[in-house]
Amino acid sequence: MPTLVANYIPPGMDVMLQSENGLLGIGPFPTEQEIDPDLINAGKQLVTGRCPARATFPAPIRSR
Repeated sequence: MPTLVANYIPPGMDVMLQSENGLLGIGPFPTEQEIDPDLINAGKQLVTGRCPARATFPAPIRSR
């Protein structure tokens, strides 16, 4: 259920979500046109970047 939260955040509301595999600023599941195979959550589901400030973190940093 936590992976579905981004699908229900209304436009205009600022919420910063992260995935345990090192994505910060994730958004809802992508439409067919938005698919980026490099953006996946820890459950191996495709996601989008919700905000321009999104970031990724390599394994040595996120596991500290």
